[in-house]
Amino acid sequence: MKGASDAALEAAVTTRRTDTTNRRLQEASEQKTVAQITKLKEKGLPARELEPGESVKGLVFFYPSSSKDAVELSVPVGDITFVIPFSGSKAKK
Repeated sequence: MKGASDAALEAAVTTRRTDTTNRRLQEASEQKTVAQITKLKEKGLPARELEPGESVKGLVFFYPSSSKDAVELSVPVGDITFVIPFSGSKAKK
């Protein structure tokens, strides 16, 4: 009977170690993701109005959506709004 309880205890300890390791890996991944998001935001196109003759450069990001194959970027310029469509099929996993 002692052998069975020792095996159960060892299994519980192993599970606990695995849970702790997984939690640490997840926390490290989340920290890395936050750093990546911060770097990307620094490169993003700022949301602001431009004066005549001003220019701005930056990246535009879209949140991924499994339910949409297309998105549109609307850029108002004076009384005119330019709509830029983006579309494509999703990669199958």
